[in-house]
Amino acid sequence: MCQTKKKWQEIRRDLHQRAELAGQEQSTAEYLLQILDSMQVDELKTGLAGHGIIATFVGAKAGPSIAIRADMDALPIQEDKSLVYHSFNEQVSHKCGHDGHMSIALAVCDWFAQNKDQMKGRLVAIFQPAEETGEGAALMLQHLPTIDYCLGLHNIPGEKLGKLLISHEIFACASAGMKVNLPGISSHAAEPDKASNFYPHIQGLYDLTQSLCCDQENEKFQVVSLTYLQVGQRSFGLTPGPSEIYLTLRSYSDQQMNHIKAKLEEFFRPLKAKIEYCEVFPAVVNSGDLGQLAQAVASEKQIAFQVMDFPFRWSEDFAHYQKVSKTFFWGIGSGQDQLHLHHPDYDFNDELVEKALYFYQAFLIQLQNQ
Repeated sequence: MCQTKKKWQEIRRDLHQRAELAGQEQSTAEYLLQILDSMQVDELKTGLAGHGIIATFVGAKAGPSIAIRADMDALPIQEDKSLVYHSFNEQVSHKCGHDGHMSIALAVCDWFAQNKDQMKGRLVAIFQPAEETGEGAALMLQHLPTIDYCLGLHNIPGEKLGKLLISHEIFACASAGMKVNLPGISSHAAEPDKASNFYPHIQGLYDLTQSLCCDQENEKFQVVSLTYLQVGQRSFGLTPGPSEIYLTLRSYSDQQMNHIKAKLEEFFRPLKAKIEYCEVFPAVVNSGDLGQLAQAVASEKQIAFQVMDFPFRWSEDFAHYQKVSKTFFWGIGSGQDQLHLHHPDYDFNDELVEKALYFYQAFLIQLQNQ
């Protein structure tokens, strides 16, 4: 194994061991700063949106300001301790590959720093906390310098190693968590007519959620999933009182998401429900010209790619960067035999760092010359 490849493997595995949940990425941030300290960073901002970092590198020539974003947080999943570099933290591990995403971003920073005299414009590396909860990107926006482009990626298990998944429009669907609290009055089980609760409306909610679902892989796609329902308690002598409901809403576009919310709010309004939205992810919509450019770069460099017919059903808070710049988010295959994301035995494929870096280099050079 060449020294460079071994270096990024060691860094990725060190990050893997420091897995931390959203909002708790302190050790991860400290390690990232340690690595960045060895590079020629021109401007460094830390402690952003909790433990976020923005590292800016300035090229020798005038050009665009291009941001790359890497997510930092891990998942609440216990990891098998037989893995040599297993997570130090109980019930927390990198099962979505964010350790690999950070390693890729560091490799891009290192390449840019070593070639500043040939680079145009600025490279703005965003190390973002709290992606899994949908909070981090929105909070990082207030700390961002002015940027022209923002780029990001996600590793995709099941796809050929290094293959690019490119969308000219929507890359990932919109989603939101809907938390509903309903008032109620319990009664003796012998006198249910004196109670007031959600029980009589359960069928109505089921019918509505089913009517809102369209499981087609086109622009009509939308799904409403009941993930939690608490009505009453374990008792034979007491009817239910207050209730709590969790729904996950998912749609092809933000416009559809607004429609789903309106329909559900209309249903709950007469019941005097208190509604709260959590983990809100807008749809990830790529700038079409960047998708075309990525496709052209992949063709020129003979990198395997596929233009997506339908966005991923999962969501990504990278979507928030669309508010401040042109954006492009893509997938990159991590191997056809790779376990799926969030699997307890998933581990990022170290071979991917070099392949992602190769595409990043070619794509950034093209953008610098736009």
